[in-house]
Order: sequence, then C-alpha cells, then structure tokens
Amino acid sequence: MLIAVGLCALAAPVGTADGGYVAGDGGGTPQEVGVFDYSPDGVLIIGTPGDGYDVTYDPAGGPLVKVLNVPTGGDHLVTVFEYWHVVGPTIYDWHQQLMIWCPVDGWIASPTGDGLGFDATVNATPVPSAVVAGSDTVDIYWEQGLDACTQIALNTVVHVPDAMTGQQFAIFQWPTIPEPGTAVLLGLGLGGVLLRRLARPAGHRGTR
Repeated sequence: MLIAVGLCALAAPVGTADGGYVAGDGGGTPQEVGVFDYSPDGVLIIGTPGDGYDVTYDPAGGPLVKVLNVPTGGDHLVTVFEYWHVVGPTIYDWHQQLMIWCPVDGWIASPTGDGLGFDATVNATPVPSAVVAGSDTVDIYWEQGLDACTQIALNTVVHVPDAMTGQQFAIFQWPTIPEPGTAVLLGLGLGGVLLRRLARPAGHRGTR
C-alpha cells in the first residue's frame, strides 16, 4: 500500500528520548523525529547507543518520520545508525519505508526505479530472526519479541541518486505486533510468505 502524507499532517517533533514517541500501524498522525543534514557518503547517527529514543507501540498510532536533506555531490550512500528504547508493550516487528515528496499528494512511497533505495545490508541488535530488505522497504522480525526496556540498534544504508540533489527524502518507520495466526506461522518457520503482506499505516494526504 502506498503511503502519502502532507507535512502539515506531521505532529511536532518530540525532540528528546525522554519525551518519547508513540507509533504503530493504525494510520494515526505521523510524528517527525527530525530533519537531518548529512555529508555525501557520510554517516547519520540518530539517538544515543544504550540510551535510545523511547518508543511505545500503539495499534492506532502512525509512523515515525525522519526527513533527510540531500546534499550536492552526485550519487552517494548515507549510512544511518539509529537507537530506540522499547517502553512497551512487547513488539515483534519493525518496518521502514523510503518516501519522496510529491507536490500533489505529499509524502508517497518511493517508486521503483527512481534510484533511491536501501542497500541489501541491514544490521540490527538484538539479532533478528528474519530481515527482508527490498529496494524501498526493510522489514525486521524478532520471533521472541522485544520486551519493555529493550534497547534497539539499527543500521541501514541508503543509496541516493544525483537527481535528488537539493531535495528531501524521508524514512517512515513503525513497530508492529503480528496477528495471532501470523505469530503461529512464524513460530513454525512458515511465515516467509507473509513477510511482505503485513499491514502498513493507512494513507494520509495533504499539501505543504
């Protein structure tokens, strides 16, 4: 499902880990984590190792939003390290979606073939039971679940094309918990066919 959201629909950034975020796949108002500058072929660090941003799962919540300002310098990679702290309840999945700005629809899912995409290498701590990395999406699964007080460390790499110089792109992300039937299949090792079918946040539309 394509996601679209106007910047006017974003909640004000919380700004600190102590403030915390509430996120989920229920189509609630997206929350802006921040707008970030970075250097081509550089590293972007969001949060603090061992003291990540607090995140609480709410089935009615919306995604977290990181907006990145694309610098000059041609095609390049940006390596993103981010740190989160699970407040509760237990979460099992973490999803990321690359988004681009559309003047008509707001933020929409990055189209296939536009040159913006995740690198296949995804690192996460605690070690996940499964990772599905597509060109524009990353889905991370912890079969055992991540209880309250768990610190999450994520590392993804994004390829940014020269055509996006001076523009912005966004990474939408949200935790989920699987439906009971899906949890059983994952426990039996049969959940792979479902990995790309889990829910995405409902669409939001607006104008900048």
